[in-house]
Amino acid sequence: MHLLVRGATTILTVDSDLAVLEYQIYHSRVSGNDQVGAGAVAVAFNILQDLCGTDWAPVEVRFAHRRPVDLAPYKRFFRVPLRFDTEQYAVVFSATWLNRRLPDASPELLQLLQKEIDKLEAQQKDDFSEQVRSLLRTALMTGHSSAGQVAELFSINRRTLNRRLNKSGTSFRDLSDEVRFEVAGQLLKDSTMEIIDIASLVGYSNASAFTRAFRRWCSATPAKWRAMAGRESSVGTQLGPGL
Repeated sequence: MHLLVRGATTILTVDSDLAVLEYQIYHSRVSGNDQVGAGAVAVAFNILQDLCGTDWAPVEVRFAHRRPVDLAPYKRFFRVPLRFDTEQYAVVFSATWLNRRLPDASPELLQLLQKEIDKLEAQQKDDFSEQVRSLLRTALMTGHSSAGQVAELFSINRRTLNRRLNKSGTSFRDLSDEVRFEVAGQLLKDSTMEIIDIASLVGYSNASAFTRAFRRWCSATPAKWRAMAGRESSVGTQLGPGL
């Protein structure tokens, strides 16, 4: 997926008996995030149905944007419980499906495709800062976004992490702030989540600390930014962070 799409990532997690296939947009400075996210969820839905067969059905589908006025297209396509104003775009299904063997599975074809993927990765390898940026979105959501925790995911120490980021012209703090702003900005713009809930999601213990950080990022309070983003969206333009 990372070879196909820039600015977003797909993550599969298992929580107890449920599997969550999530599409995360970590570069949100483009228009139509709600449409991109909803479209990605629809694609994931179709892929899972193709892999598992007509008996497959998710437990629910989640959308990180506000509930649309017209739900009919969503209900007609998905035909399962829908949740809006969540922190993620995701398809949730029983984890037992992960053990299902594909009827046409071919180890030889898998090996061949893996070799081709390895070649593409060697040709199109992202710079290190971009790899950290994409991982930070997931780390932030799971509460494992400290420099030490992120360094461990790359099997390096914190000092090496900082040195490699400095070589790329940035720092861990700068990337962390950018990702926090991206996540907060997307949720403020596209959802109706309470500001205190967004603050907690991006790692702040209270709304006051979040408001101070947000004002530092873009010289506006979260409430004012949300109102401005709503007005800008109505005329088809996009706000950008003052980073």
